[in-house]
Amino acid sequence: MSQSANRWLIRQAQRERVNQLNNKQKTLVHMNASEFVDYAVFSQMRRGKTEQQAIEWVEKHLHLDKNPNQDWQQHRSRFQFYSSLTPIGLDAAALTALAQEMKRSGRVFSKYRIKRHRGAEYVIFDGYSGLRQDLKGTRYLANNPKVVSMGIGQAGIKEVVKGGFIVSIFISAGFHGIDQLMDDSKTWHYFVGAVAVDVGIAVLASGLAWKTATFATGATAAIAIAPLFAIVVVGTVVSLGVYFFVDTQTLASSITNLLITVEYNLKNKVSEFNSRTGFVEREYKLDPIGFLHRLFGIPQSGARTFAS
Repeated sequence: MSQSANRWLIRQAQRERVNQLNNKQKTLVHMNASEFVDYAVFSQMRRGKTEQQAIEWVEKHLHLDKNPNQDWQQHRSRFQFYSSLTPIGLDAAALTALAQEMKRSGRVFSKYRIKRHRGAEYVIFDGYSGLRQDLKGTRYLANNPKVVSMGIGQAGIKEVVKGGFIVSIFISAGFHGIDQLMDDSKTWHYFVGAVAVDVGIAVLASGLAWKTATFATGATAAIAIAPLFAIVVVGTVVSLGVYFFVDTQTLASSITNLLITVEYNLKNKVSEFNSRTGFVEREYKLDPIGFLHRLFGIPQSGARTFAS
């Protein structure tokens, strides 16, 4: 092949490579948010839309007409109510599992008895234990994990009530943490105040649930599902009562304002203390001997005579 043919092939290959690079070339345009919106509106106007139509199109596609904070505030109370039902839902799930377990052994309202033997407390179930899936025995120690997890006996009631209380606190902290993030005007004072209100409600609900469930197991032969059923009922009643009759927002605001006042007074006290400390320090630097005499009430004339 001649040299001219080789040169032609080389130039042809170079042109193909340049075309490939041009086809893959990208243009990067850097714009801020305002410039981007202006560009989008202008592009729509070039396609025949009026300025108002172009603005509405941009708002629709960029969701500029929606404010997440407004949506949160609109549905906030509903979210709070649903979140308060979470511990009740967990207890209801455990109640359902226990009811199914008792139904397999004969009937849902199967009973159990508490018996002490050689210092140990036992739970003795009625019915056909062999038909059950989890509680396949007729007698268990009262602190057996399976028995406790289903809210049976005093240890089981205590564990269920404690678990519901802990879950309530975690949910409260998470909910009010999100609420604080969605509203920049809410400070740590609001978070502490709101969680404190929820803790008070959780303590009240836990106390009522404990008393009611303990009463349900007071009989010689108690119904197995009675304690859990009592806990679910009490939790539901308290949650509904708080939602419809208690203004938790006002209570939280009261505690928030109290915390703000305490913080303000504390800062003033610290500022006053620092001011006095600075004054004392200046007095000492100006006249150390005289300052000590004034501090301890020692007459300077007598001190000078003694020193001489």
